[in-house]
Amino acid sequence: ERRQLERGAPDQGRRKDPNGRKKFDESGNFTKLFVNLGTKDGFYKASFLQFILDMSDLRKDVLGRIDMKEMNSWVEVDAKSAKQMIRAIDGKNYRGRKIRMNEANSR
Repeated sequence: ERRQLERGAPDQGRRKDPNGRKKFDESGNFTKLFVNLGTKDGFYKASFLQFILDMSDLRKDVLGRIDMKEMNSWVEVDAKSAKQMIRAIDGKNYRGRKIRMNEANSR
């Protein structure tokens, strides 16, 4: 039996974005990471996604939401993969600028 949501009711985490990932993490299995790169560095979500995946050798399915601002971004990463991503990216250079990546709550 398929449950229907009432019009105007919250989706309670059932909806997914076009890439198949949940729009928000309700399970607590994601770690939110801060990175000091943003749209001012020439990134859009797709190019930023590809950049961090290339740098970390991780797969797309370990990522959750990406929130990009002009000067920085936040990315949700599967908790088991967060440290690998930080080790791969933090301290590297992008166009002459040192990249900072850390857990968002540990700043």
